[in-house]
Amino acid sequence: MQEEIILAAGKRRDILALLPTGGGKSLCFQIPVLLQEGIGIVISPLVALMEDQVKALQKKGIKALAIAGGYLSRSWTHYWITVSMGIINSFTCHPNACSRISSSSV
Repeated sequence: MQEEIILAAGKRRDILALLPTGGGKSLCFQIPVLLQEGIGIVISPLVALMEDQVKALQKKGIKALAIAGGYLSRSWTHYWITVSMGIINSFTCHPNACSRISSSSV
């Protein structure tokens, strides 16, 4: 199943993939980001996992950013500019934070 997801992502198709714990979800969204230009956007409710994955990507020199939801409103503009300008390769967002971004005035 991972191969199908990665290949679909490689074709720039929108994907909703539900895999069990330990099913290799991280590979499914990290590999396409590394193989293509542009930004990979991941929406995840698991804050600790988001932070661990972003730190691991950053240690490998990959420009990654995660937003969990407890950020000051003045920071939203900075994050939005960073994402929209393509300064990063991987953007991971908690659902509540994503809804704040989409409803903000940036």
